[in-house]
Formats: sequence, C-alpha cells, structure tokens
Amino acid sequence: MTLKPVSSAGWLKRPAVRITAIVAIAAATLALSFWAALRPPLPGDVIVARWVQAHPFPCAYEVARLVNALGSAPGAIFLSGTLAGYLAWRGFPRQAAVIVLTLPIRLLPSAVKELVASPRPTPELLTVLEFRSDPGFPSGHAFGAVLLFGLVWWLAPLLARRRLAQHAVRALALGLVLATGYSRVLVGAHWPSDVLGGYLWGLLILLALLRIASVWLGCTRLQDTKRSGGPEAR
Repeated sequence: MTLKPVSSAGWLKRPAVRITAIVAIAAATLALSFWAALRPPLPGDVIVARWVQAHPFPCAYEVARLVNALGSAPGAIFLSGTLAGYLAWRGFPRQAAVIVLTLPIRLLPSAVKELVASPRPTPELLTVLEFRSDPGFPSGHAFGAVLLFGLVWWLAPLLARRRLAQHAVRALALGLVLATGYSRVLVGAHWPSDVLGGYLWGLLILLALLRIASVWLGCTRLQDTKRSGGPEAR
C-alpha cells in the first residue's frame, strides 16, 4: 500500500494556498504570543475558564485524568513509541521515523514559555487541581496533541484499511485534540488562551513537518523506483 501524504489535504499541493495558510497561521501564532506576554490573562480567559469548570460534562474529570496522562512525557513516549513500532512492523519505517521525530520537537513549548513568561491560573481566580511552577503559554499538552494526533490523521490510510475505519481513526484523533485542550482548562492548569496558543504553535509546526515529510517520502519513493528499474528510471 502506498501512502499519499497529502491526499487528505489536497490544498497543500498548491504553493500559493499553502504559503498563504502557513503565513496566516504564523502571524496569528506570533500575535497571540506577544499579546500573552504583554497582558496575561487575556480578555475572556477568566470568564471562559470559570464557565468550563462550572459546567463539566459527565465523566469530564475521568477523561481529563486520562488525556492529561497521555499528554505527559511518559504518556507521549508510550503513544509515539507504540505508533512508530506499529508502522515499522507494517513496513513503513520512514513514517515511523516521522513519529519519533515529534518527541524532541515537543520541547519547543518550554522555550516559548520562558520567552512569553505568562503565569498560569491561580486559586484566587480558578479552581486549580494541577499545580505547575513553569509559565503557562503555550500549553505543552495542547501542542503535543496537535502534533501527534495530527500525524495520526495524516497516517490514517496506513493505520486502517477500510474507509470507515479511517474516518473513525481521524474522528478519534480530532476528539483527543479537543479533549486535551478542554481538560487543561478544566483542571485549572491553563488559561483558554494557553490552549489556543498550544493549538496554533502545534498546527504551525505540524504543517511544516508534513511538508518536509511529504518531500522526503516522495524523494525516497523515487529513489526506490529508480533502483528497481521502474518507469521513472527510464
């Protein structure tokens, strides 16, 4: 089975559209980051966070414990290693390498946090069930969820053979991204703007990673075809 890396996002094939989208996301990411550095918490953070904590859905805290654990360092290593191992076992070592690459990239939010230095919620403003001493913007859990589960979305044709199963994989990936952001606000670990920042930074890096991976996989397929004496080699 041959993976078409951009088959689920054909617009990425158009350079003008791709560049415009990346520039727009980058501008929004930097603008929110500067705003968070100048005026924490951002307008609406307290109101939205209080509403989320006042209206939990059934089993919300159980879901929060699960996705927060999956987004921690041990959880991320376990998920990424399992997914990479499965892809390698299926005969897709290059795609597995892309998954492994997300682990060092997860360190990026720590550097951004030190630059922005936006404080996390405090017990005076919210119910805080998870206390952390480092700055809050952007949410590392949200960043990592977009990065890893965005790749799961992209790799759905390799993870499931039937189209219905591929849709289920992508729905699960999207659900985990949204549940991660919700959970970080629910336990008082982050402001909504921290989560949004994590989503934006994650999406920006994800798009760049997808582009690099697409080019790399395309080049390696061409080299494999030439070595095997396929049509492109003639």
